[in-house]
Amino acid sequence: MTHPKSDFDSPWKEMLDRYFKDFMAFFFPRAFRDIDWSVDINEYAKGIKISDQEIKTLALEREEFHGEWNYTLYPRYVAHAIM
Repeated sequence: MTHPKSDFDSPWKEMLDRYFKDFMAFFFPRAFRDIDWSVDINEYAKGIKISDQEIKTLALEREEFHGEWNYTLYPRYVAHAIM
């Protein structure tokens, strides 16, 4: 006999989705003002494979906070600067 899978996370996830912005505004107003709350609605391709050779052509800029996973990738060589 199999038991139905318990779902303990959904109520918390729903609460965060619904009230996180208000929570931040109330308890952390300065941080709330510093956050860009716009939502990226673009769709991006999934499952793209990048070779080690291609990765080596990128410049990686690590953030101070958790740079092991929090980083931005840039082309190593930029033909011209955008003004």
